[in-house]
Amino acid sequence: MVISPIQWDELIKTGLIPAQDTVRSGTLSDLVAQGTLSAFQACKIGQGNLLDLIIGNYVLLDKLGSGGMGSVYKAKHRRMRRNSAIKILAPELMNSVEGVQRFQREIEVIARLSHPNVVMAYDAGDCNLGHFLIMEFVDGTDLHQLVAKQGRLPWAEAIGYFREAARGLSYIHKQGLTHRDIKPANLLKAHGGGIKVSDLGLVRLPGVEEAGGGEDSTSSPLTMGISGTFDYMAPEQAEDTSVADHRADIYSLGCTLWYLLSGQHLYTARTLVMKIKSHATKPIPKIGPFAPGLGQPLEDWWNRMVAKLPDHRHQNLDSALLELDKILGTAKFPPIKVAEINIPNAVHNSPQEAQTVLGGTLATETLEILLVEPSEFQRNITSKLLIELGYQKIHYAQSLAMGLECFFDFRPDILFTSFLLPDGTGLQLIDRILSECQTGPPAFVLITSDINHESLPALTAAGVTILAKPFTAKSLTTALDSARGYQSREQGSTTVLDASNLGKRTVYAWAKASVLIVDDSAFARKRIRSLLSSLGARNITEACDGTDAWELLEKRSFDFITTDWQMPKMQGDELAMKIRGERLHVDAGLVMITGETDLELLHRVRGSGVEEVLGKSLSDHALLLAFQRIRPQWAITP
Repeated sequence: MVISPIQWDELIKTGLIPAQDTVRSGTLSDLVAQGTLSAFQACKIGQGNLLDLIIGNYVLLDKLGSGGMGSVYKAKHRRMRRNSAIKILAPELMNSVEGVQRFQREIEVIARLSHPNVVMAYDAGDCNLGHFLIMEFVDGTDLHQLVAKQGRLPWAEAIGYFREAARGLSYIHKQGLTHRDIKPANLLKAHGGGIKVSDLGLVRLPGVEEAGGGEDSTSSPLTMGISGTFDYMAPEQAEDTSVADHRADIYSLGCTLWYLLSGQHLYTARTLVMKIKSHATKPIPKIGPFAPGLGQPLEDWWNRMVAKLPDHRHQNLDSALLELDKILGTAKFPPIKVAEINIPNAVHNSPQEAQTVLGGTLATETLEILLVEPSEFQRNITSKLLIELGYQKIHYAQSLAMGLECFFDFRPDILFTSFLLPDGTGLQLIDRILSECQTGPPAFVLITSDINHESLPALTAAGVTILAKPFTAKSLTTALDSARGYQSREQGSTTVLDASNLGKRTVYAWAKASVLIVDDSAFARKRIRSLLSSLGARNITEACDGTDAWELLEKRSFDFITTDWQMPKMQGDELAMKIRGERLHVDAGLVMITGETDLELLHRVRGSGVEEVLGKSLSDHALLLAFQRIRPQWAITP
């Protein structure tokens, strides 16, 4: 379809085509091929439904999915350029009092929630298409799709997702709400981040009378007053939705954990009636085979997750997580056999010298490397050194799930992975590859700043080389030589330490950490100081601007730094780049806390070397969780 000048002006006016585009010729197919329009947008325009792509200040980009309540679309704010998800009520429910009430219920619920593990709401309203809700866009997948694609998950990965979902769900419960539809499809996993609880359309608000003479107004007429999904539904919820409380969510989360571990529902049955009966009467399957070595304490914990009666379950998720931590803390792992390498003063002077390894010479340009590292800054450092050493075929991934997918796509000769990944650990990634790889495994290099190696679970048979940060081309080459040498031998893990980090002070607790707060707002500095103090931080220094902070950083190092973005003399991204450019500060925790909301700008800021960008509007609880997530290895010492 050739676009007329009038249509071209309309496309520019609505923001679908950049105003500076002066070509004003071509077809819809051309614009799709150029990436200016999506196939979804081109289809709507071709059908003469251009206005259906505009909802207030948002432009629809693509359709993400649909369900009984409506459809969800990916959209972008026309001025802020921020991606969002927009849920539009189904046309057939527009004239349904029950449907509109349920949609309004979801809007009211999600508007009052603010937690890193819960999908956030931005706006709501009406348009020519009907009622809509604008939400945070999670670029990733849901756990149902993840299992469908990858198969059942190993214990460590599944329990990691369970923990994050439990934290988000616990927050929802503390607001006096019950979700009533917890299942893998409603737990979203971002590509570079954690789990977020979504789809709050069935949430029940406290103190609100249900419409329809006591019948649950949030339920679907097709299920005769029953809200939820039968494969994950607690027995009391299936019997009478109106009496189910937060403990029904705990049951559903337990069923979700079982699905992640087994790839199957807790109880399999052909009909709805048989499913309901199975959840009410069938014995609880044992979870022990998925986590050997944890014994009866884990079985007892599991039985309380999916007990038939609410009173026999965990009464809240905080206590369930606390008990789980105690059980996992009793697990005994054999220590890693550390054979520290004393690196001589002489260094490799050329890539050709670096190619010499045990057993001969390797052509580095023919070897493929997979680098799994969530930090863009650290990826750039490592890849630059690898290229200098002659390695040309390098693939990149940012998380455990992406790393696993890339491994089976490219089958690299060497796998580099950071110890801390957004959805697990590097050790879990290595374990997953070893358990699923049918051919010879690659050489493994685990990059970590934690040199207390006795704390790492052992992979003694795998020959994992541990490369301690910060590292140089010299220690990187030694790690490569070690990894390639161990690949064919049944030996323990080797640790490569650089001369510069042998005496590096290791921080194990917030109380021992040296912290720097950089912000031109005295109120913001006071708030962040209070939050860090609640974690146990004692050695806290403040700076009013990036220039003041840099004067301090030229004289001493800090273990953890928070910085604002917009500051009078030196902005936060410039400060971050200067910090990461100095070897003294390469391992410091670096966080930006800003009031900026333009996601495209924030994405560019992440490239300056900050580990995470957080909003100043986040609650104190959310910021505390973020600090702990960034430095999970530090003990909290209030």
